[in-house]
Amino acid sequence: MSTIGLLFVINEPPAAMEEELNAWYDTDHIPERLAIEGFLSAERYVSADHDRRYLALYDLSEVGVLHSPAYMAFAGENFTPWTRRVVSRTKVTRIEATQIYPGDAMAMSAPRFLVLRFDGIDAAAASLVTEGAKHCFASAPGVKQLRVFEGKGEDTGTFLVIVGGIGNLESLIDPGAFAGAAGALVTTESYLPYRA
Repeated sequence: MSTIGLLFVINEPPAAMEEELNAWYDTDHIPERLAIEGFLSAERYVSADHDRRYLALYDLSEVGVLHSPAYMAFAGENFTPWTRRVVSRTKVTRIEATQIYPGDAMAMSAPRFLVLRFDGIDAAAASLVTEGAKHCFASAPGVKQLRVFEGKGEDTGTFLVIVGGIGNLESLIDPGAFAGAAGALVTTESYLPYRA
């Protein structure tokens, strides 16, 4: 079973802070996180569907890294003043998860990404999300990578499907393929790689 963890973070800054948010990520936050043992990669994306919405994906050796002493030395009360400023003024959505498909795959680069978020899924329905995602994307033209994640801790019941590829990935979604989990699909959003 995969141990690859994921920290999924969406930031929505006010217009006046957008430039500062990007400078903070590029020069402070990403380097700080990548220096923490267990952080394997950090990639940023900008929404193709919404203004001023940014996605950061951090691959982790395991989701427990987010509760390790090394991480906690930089989290919460230990935020830098700049981190405290940015986080306090930005709408943040944060999800901790473990990869359940396709094993220990790390994030691949692609010109476009699609994120599907399911909420309120119990463990018994996890296979519906995975099988539905495989049906829609696993061998579809233009898809370079498909990864499925299961939320952990406070995020239990949340599932993320992350698809990297080219073209209109949203057109590949077949809600019927997710069977009983289709009603729990709360978000579909396209992203482009962030370029500083």
